[in-house]
Amino acid sequence: MDVPASPYDIALIPSEDLAQLAIAASEDLAWLGTRFTLRDGQVFPHLSLYMANLREADIDRVKEILANLASTFPSQQLTAAAYALNRGYIDVEYTNADTLDKLKMSVIHAINPLRDGLLDHDRSSLSELTGLALENVQTYGYKYVGKLARPHMTFTRFVDENAKHVGTLPDVHAFSGSFPKLGLFALGENGTCIRKLAEWQLA
Repeated sequence: MDVPASPYDIALIPSEDLAQLAIAASEDLAWLGTRFTLRDGQVFPHLSLYMANLREADIDRVKEILANLASTFPSQQLTAAAYALNRGYIDVEYTNADTLDKLKMSVIHAINPLRDGLLDHDRSSLSELTGLALENVQTYGYKYVGKLARPHMTFTRFVDENAKHVGTLPDVHAFSGSFPKLGLFALGENGTCIRKLAEWQLA
């Protein structure tokens, strides 16, 4: 019996101090009515590089590819640029540095041949996409590639997707810092990373 593919997220893992700062921000926003809260070992702070449907039979190969890539790319030092609120998601956005873009594209080009179809969200919204977004989904199964790349770390998602009030967050530059590891995660609802399958220290 053929086992259907499952959604995974290949992501950068923040340093421990940055992760704890993101968890604290997520917890502080919960009183406003949110769909999830970041938790140690349960809902992981992360910066997504590539979300894709992958077959269980290919996961060992995916891990091998990612281990090799991690050994050739340095730890990422990222600069927080702004907070963003979109469709209920509250994120901190990062400057898209050349080294980050090279790592992202290396991951996408290496893993895309193993991708099995589209994520449910992209499949259901395919008819609404145009231009580069449509081209990216058709080519990579992922919209946020190239000029549409938007490096960010999500704190939570508000139940009210039109929410404007976001409480009190630290100065955005507090979220500048190191992302020293590459991780492979099971992808949950609302773009959450709910189970860590493996992590690799960047060179």
